[in-house]
Amino acid sequence: MKRMILTTFLIVLTNLTMAEKTTVNYAESLSTKLTGFHREMRENSPETREKALQGILPTQADLKILFPNDADMLWSKLSVYQNKMLQNINKVAAELNRDEWIKIEAIDVRKNDPSGRYQKVLQIIPKDIPVFRVIRKGKKHSAGTSTYLYINGRWIFLQGLEAIPMLIARQKTGK
Repeated sequence: MKRMILTTFLIVLTNLTMAEKTTVNYAESLSTKLTGFHREMRENSPETREKALQGILPTQADLKILFPNDADMLWSKLSVYQNKMLQNINKVAAELNRDEWIKIEAIDVRKNDPSGRYQKVLQIIPKDIPVFRVIRKGKKHSAGTSTYLYINGRWIFLQGLEAIPMLIARQKTGK
């Protein structure tokens, strides 16, 4: 009996240790993703660029996870914007590649939002979705970028996330 209890304890302890090792470092994961994305957007192939951009843009399914009651309305607006980006992939790539990135600083806005600009949207979206903003430093310039969220094992770029509660409210009031 003691041996069985000890064996069970060791199995549980081993599983806990393995779970700790599989914890995602979201800031590091996002930095790696953006480094790869930037590299793909430097490729000459429009197909490679389109695939890279599509891989980081939110899908309608992502919006349903984030905003279940308003996903269709948001998608009708966002999909138009995304299609324009894809149609102008070379211009998007040129803007993105105007400076070589040398450092990416990922900031967890759930823990660090001193201005409070994400406060309303963080009350709406699921609490288990990591939300980050990024400061990318280049050789010539530094720039803040919009919001990145980790949904279903992948990073998505959602420009204007902090303004979505206002957009939803306007849509509901008709203003």
